[in-house]
Amino acid sequence: MRLPTDYQAWRHILPFTEQGAEDHELMLGENTSHLDFRASVLVDDDSVTLATAVRLHHTHGWLRLYFAAVRRVHPYMARRALRRAHRRVAFAARPAGERNPRTDVWTPDPREPSGN
Repeated sequence: MRLPTDYQAWRHILPFTEQGAEDHELMLGENTSHLDFRASVLVDDDSVTLATAVRLHHTHGWLRLYFAAVRRVHPYMARRALRRAHRRVAFAARPAGERNPRTDVWTPDPREPSGN
């Protein structure tokens, strides 16, 4: 299945606020009291690239310990989120038969008598 090359197909799939958009790139993000988060979804003809960045406002105590753990599992979780988003986009698309109906297939005319 080909991925949608229009970034708008990905707009409501990922659960973050849209921060901006360009030709094939969608910028998402959130600002909270303890961090700023950004995600870039770059859609090409045959791939989707997800890049993320986080800026911490406070680098002491529990937050530092928390992000040490997050840094380890984030790549795995980001890949899972992107796969799940791709499935949502794929299931939202019309089936291939509806998009490209076959006209080269012969079907018998029910009004004609069969040769049996």
